[in-house]
Amino acid sequence: MRRRLIALLLSATAVTPVRAEGPIPFANTEAAQAFQSGRYDVALRELLRLRETNPRNLLVLRYLAMSYDRLGRVNDALRVYIEALALDPENVALLYHSGETLYNARYAEDARRHFLAVIERAPDSEYARRAREYLADETRREAAHQPPGPPPLFGLQASLGWRRDEYRFAAALGADRTSIVDRLTETVTVEYFPVRRSGWAVALDATGYGAQALRHRDAANDLWQWTVGARVQRVGQWAGVGLFGLARAFHQTVRFDGGPDYSRTAGAALQVGASASERALTQATYRFTADDFEDEGFDPAFASRDALNHAIELEQTFFFLGNRLRISLGAKYQKNHAEGRNFDYDGPAYCAAASAPLAFGARLDAGCEYREETYRNFAGPARRETTRREWNVAISRRLGRNWSATLHFNDADEDSSIPALSYGRRAWGASVAYEY
Repeated sequence: MRRRLIALLLSATAVTPVRAEGPIPFANTEAAQAFQSGRYDVALRELLRLRETNPRNLLVLRYLAMSYDRLGRVNDALRVYIEALALDPENVALLYHSGETLYNARYAEDARRHFLAVIERAPDSEYARRAREYLADETRREAAHQPPGPPPLFGLQASLGWRRDEYRFAAALGADRTSIVDRLTETVTVEYFPVRRSGWAVALDATGYGAQALRHRDAANDLWQWTVGARVQRVGQWAGVGLFGLARAFHQTVRFDGGPDYSRTAGAALQVGASASERALTQATYRFTADDFEDEGFDPAFASRDALNHAIELEQTFFFLGNRLRISLGAKYQKNHAEGRNFDYDGPAYCAAASAPLAFGARLDAGCEYREETYRNFAGPARRETTRREWNVAISRRLGRNWSATLHFNDADEDSSIPALSYGRRAWGASVAYEY
């Protein structure tokens, strides 16, 4: 695709060489021929010379930026694109190729704006068709949790935050009791990509999460959680339909206050998705987990939470305003086969989510979920049934290429047919994150 666009661009546009009596076609210059043959270092040298006598020539500036990009000098490429777009902000070729550079550099929002500008200005052009492919590719990659552009060899994400949790418990005598805990939270994720291709990615990852109580420590425990995993991701297209797939396996350990393991979980997930256009995405997910808890309870036959859990989920996402506004609707069913009969349950869940841009480059993400659980083998004074309602709201903003900040709020209420098992939790906080 790039070669076809390059062939279209290498037209009869004339430039003035450093040493020549008159203009010659750009396609005949040593700079253009070097670029065509992939000798980008030579092309860069010649284009810098051509710019001396053609400082406002958009074709020279465009190929200069593209040469910088091919050589991995992204900041230099973007600087030249800014210079060229200042001369002609409506230039479709400049908008498209600068969008490519932004996309591969993971400036996804900026790339999206450039691609949308291309589609708006030249909807029937080859550039617009390719821009739509990038937008559809971005949709599939987001669903597969794969960042835009070619994946790096190593990835690092780290975040530091503060969170306040307010718990509401139903007391035995009918009077609710509350508990408030402030926590410091940290998350570090390291990824290694042994396979890094445009449509394929194989990754090994390790994540550590910690939450330390800052206030009311006597009523709360510090939490430590470690997860290691591996995944294979595929993003592609078949018969005009965008497809993606993800397979993941992981192992997770949870521990409180530096003591023995609280629980260990091994699991796997398989996710597939299809998108016939850049405006809609359908995805289906199957998850399996095997939980092993350290505490078996008073009688494992009744109180053990060791379990095998199976869950299937179907989600439909719609995209508006050039993928800037996203609305998702989903349904899920899970079945938990526990060793202790009091933790055997199954039931459906329904969810909705929206993501929309805000002023000053911020983004709003909001979601809600309603879940039902029926404990079919519960041994107690009454049949146990539970309904859970949960709301999540987050406002985030990127701070440059690698940093971001987030404000978040969560509210969850779990109502049980056995009142003493009902509770509520409300949490809000803020975090700052770094991504490499």
